[in-house]
Amino acid sequence: MTTLTRKLQNGERLIGCIQIMASADVTEVLSTTGIDMLMIDQEHGVGNLGDLVAQLRALKGCGIPALVRVPTMDEGYVHRLLDAGVTSILFPSMESAEDVRKMVRTCHYPPAGVRSAGGGLRATAYDSDMGYYARAKDEILVGVQIESAKGVEAAAEICAVEGVGLVVIGPRDLSASIGKLGQFGDEKVKALFAEAEKRILAAGVPMGSVVYQGLTAQDMFTRGHRVVLAGTDIAWLAHSARAAVESVNK
Repeated sequence: MTTLTRKLQNGERLIGCIQIMASADVTEVLSTTGIDMLMIDQEHGVGNLGDLVAQLRALKGCGIPALVRVPTMDEGYVHRLLDAGVTSILFPSMESAEDVRKMVRTCHYPPAGVRSAGGGLRATAYDSDMGYYARAKDEILVGVQIESAKGVEAAAEICAVEGVGLVVIGPRDLSASIGKLGQFGDEKVKALFAEAEKRILAAGVPMGSVVYQGLTAQDMFTRGHRVVLAGTDIAWLAHSARAAVESVNK
């Protein structure tokens, strides 16, 4: 398996990218850059389910797992993602253990959860891999995001929910939750981020985040992060283009 679950179980430290664009061509290009995983963002990105399947096909065989951030807590849509072959799902803005338990149950078949068991799925290789149903609980990674002061307060309870395999801190929304949107140098914002780190590390659940402003990816690993999202497709494209133009105009 090259699932995110297996990589985290193996103790790997992973550098990833957030893909906002819906293009499978971009997915394929990113897969050649040396990244360890790709977060396909359907919360802030513009892709739909069809786009996602094309992106998964672009990653097939390259050994790079996809973590898909969902746009809503819609159980039906989550089931469709899983049926399409998604093995790692990230739920944004979790603020209570109750909400997290509901999302974990959404991702698993009974008796562990409430996922509907369909047939002819891409996840089962169109019914040529019927062992999928028995393996699914162990292969599927449920990730949750802590992105608010309320979420930080509930971090210990959130991390304690059985079935949570990754907790990702969202610093931008974290700053917004205390009225300091984007003020990453503010001492209260930095303290809240550090408190989230402290509570997640104490719980022993793999932790991840984007690279906090002023830090490097290596700094993030040193602070205990296992998944570091080093940038976005759009940011990397725009930065490279601007640098090229500036080099010509100098």
